[in-house]
Amino acid sequence: MGYSYPGREMVLLHLLLLSVFRVSAQYPQYKVVVGGSHTCVMFNSTVVRCFGDNQYGQYGDGGTTLTNSAPGSFMNLDLTGGRTVKGFFGSSGYASFVVYTDNTVQCCGIGYLAILGYNSFRGTVTPHPTLLTSPSLNSIPGVVDDIKVGWFVACALTTAGTVHCWGCVKHGEWGNGTVPSQAQGTPSNVILPSQRYALSIGVGGMGSNTIDGFSIQTRGTACAVLDDHSLVCWVVRAFCFGIHA
Repeated sequence: MGYSYPGREMVLLHLLLLSVFRVSAQYPQYKVVVGGSHTCVMFNSTVVRCFGDNQYGQYGDGGTTLTNSAPGSFMNLDLTGGRTVKGFFGSSGYASFVVYTDNTVQCCGIGYLAILGYNSFRGTVTPHPTLLTSPSLNSIPGVVDDIKVGWFVACALTTAGTVHCWGCVKHGEWGNGTVPSQAQGTPSNVILPSQRYALSIGVGGMGSNTIDGFSIQTRGTACAVLDDHSLVCWVVRAFCFGIHA
């Protein structure tokens, strides 16, 4: 007879990750990225594999077939011209992001709140299982070093310490004083305190988020640790149902 207990899901997740570690012994520089419903492992700069929920094409393997066990399905990476993967970033929602060594950003999954960088995807739940190259996300000035994705808002950090956010904005999550009337796929520059730059960023989903030792209770909050080790956050928001922000 089956039963459930608090933390059971986390135990199962840990067992899956241990399986990944055993299988990936030949890849000593792996990176595990756990999303809200799917997990992906970057084994090296040319191999990313995913398992868990794939109903919106989060694996980026061209389909929506779910894989329940590690090491999962291969992501169809675009290694054009010999480029490799510099970083892989998951989502607390239903999307995945890849940054290549030539600074190209690709993504897959659901674009309901313009999280994939396409305004035309607003209000739709169509799966996008093939990695897309969004012109909007690839217009971010500078070299993208990190991407953090919540359920409603996504932000990118550049090597110059600038922060750029997009998605569903309701109470100032872009940090630039503007509140658009709809979710926006075009990244907007975050106005940081004068002469400061960001060292790291975090975007909360539904629950808590920790960046550089700071624990933040969130409902879509975006935060950054600055070069003077101060913490700045964009206003905590209410849930955003629908495409209007």
